[in-house]
Amino acid sequence: MSITIGTSSCNFNKIDTGSVFVSEQPVFKSYPGMTNLITGTSHTMTAVEALDGVYRRTTLNALTDTFPSAASIVSELNSIQGNVSVGDSFELHVIRSAGPNNTNLTFSNGTGITFYGRNQFRGLRASTLQFVVTNIGSGTEAVDIYALHANL
Repeated sequence: MSITIGTSSCNFNKIDTGSVFVSEQPVFKSYPGMTNLITGTSHTMTAVEALDGVYRRTTLNALTDTFPSAASIVSELNSIQGNVSVGDSFELHVIRSAGPNNTNLTFSNGTGITFYGRNQFRGLRASTLQFVVTNIGSGTEAVDIYALHANL
């Protein structure tokens, strides 16, 4: 399928109408929400929070948060866009908005998650994480997470 805007056209397989706006201007991605946690305790991230696009963590303590399970991510993606495929991906921007440089926010993996890169975030730093679906089989769902553009 192709789409034409003015004199330009492109081919696509999927369009996420919840976050892509097509106009005569360039295509922009907007984030549907932002998770903003201000707690002194560890937290298990939900798939919805991961898909919000921004995970802002305000804490002065060293904590360990847990990524959601791969099954919950695949399920949530299916409910949003349907027909999730291996290779589908999305970004999550993690912002550590407070805390001294000597305390880390560490992420542990949920079931079916493999993390590549440094999983510790120091105070007042940010990073972009790329989530990539690697298995959609029921009971064997898997998602890889890559730390990109890290300012850890």
